Amino acid sequence: MTLSERLLTLANIRPNEGKVFAWALLYAVLSNTMYLFASTAAYALFLSKFDAQRLPYIYIGGSLLATLISMLYLQLSKRYSLAQLLIGQFGLILLSLIGYRIGLTVLTNGWVVFSLLIWDGVVSTLLFTALWNLLGQLFNLQQGKRLFGLLAAGQQMAMIAVGFLVPVIVARIGTPNLFVVAAVVGIGALGVLRHMTRTFIALQAPDVEAEASESKTSPSESLLSDPYIRLIFTMYIFFALGSYFIDNIFYSQVEGQLTNQDQLAGFLGIFSGIVGAFSLCNQLFLANRLLSRYGVRAVIVLTPALLFLGVGLFTLIGTFSHLTFVLFVMVAGINLVRQVLDASDNTAANLLYQPLSMAVRTRAQTTVDGMIEPSAAGLTGLILLGLTNL
Repeated sequence: MTLSERLLTLANIRPNEGKVFAWALLYAVLSNTMYLFASTAAYALFLSKFDAQRLPYIYIGGSLLATLISMLYLQLSKRYSLAQLLIGQFGLILLSLIGYRIGLTVLTNGWVVFSLLIWDGVVSTLLFTALWNLLGQLFNLQQGKRLFGLLAAGQQMAMIAVGFLVPVIVARIGTPNLFVVAAVVGIGALGVLRHMTRTFIALQAPDVEAEASESKTSPSESLLSDPYIRLIFTMYIFFALGSYFIDNIFYSQVEGQLTNQDQLAGFLGIFSGIVGAFSLCNQLFLANRLLSRYGVRAVIVLTPALLFLGVGLFTLIGTFSHLTFVLFVMVAGINLVRQVLDASDNTAANLLYQPLSMAVRTRAQTTVDGMIEPSAAGLTGLILLGLTNL
């Protein structure tokens, strides 16, 4: 048995899956690396110019724009194959990276920096939707149970690499030029994506089943008529609400400790690297075992249970003391737990789609990632504005 065959056996990858798995993993690593470089720069520039109290406006603006783009994506999916949609979408993201870098040089208005985080949320939605639509087309339910956890580890690999590279890169070329680095990595990711769309026939065929179902009923009507899909939608709404609240608390504490944009970028990069390292360990050694032994339901419930305990302790200490550094460490720990467990949550949650037919699966995933979660973000923004003003 050769070394490659031993590695495939160790990872529970069958010989006929090795090629498609390797390309999918490479795309996941490169696309996430591109996004993380750009996202780190966006948050660092925003927090150095604005305070975290402006984040609710970002959530609201991002939710509106992401929902509109996702609706357009669903309409385009009736006419174009997944391969064409993925290539077109990724090309637009690359152009936006280059455009923002030029805009930061030419324009000094605050709206350019303010719009960065709205753009960040939209790009996150598009890339996440694209990745899981891609994996859903390439692998069936049985393969997904074995491989989705390993493929999701591509995000953690990117987080580790980017996290510990950001302070070094920022020290040499500055925070705004992280967009240039992101664009270079993105060109590599686009090349991998083009190769995959040409090689794997499943990505090239138009969704005939989707077109047939669309002729009978509208997407929202057909999806909401299924109680199973309604439960998935409800679950994601509550998950998104909790995540955005913790995000807001975290960035408020970070802003209070650091003010310089390069310091912010360095801290956020290192934090991302630490999250990536723990998430990778979770993905490789814990998530699959938890899923196999306790099932999807137990894994999904674990995150809110731990966050409830952590946030309760944070609230208790924050109410009766003003130990700002202790609160900062606590909320960083809570956010660390949330993001580390997010690795296993994503795998478990995306397995929920696999029993659905191919057409329904694509529409349901796009609706959740492009409409349900952004709408929950907008709702979070409105609630935070109300709480802040009152």
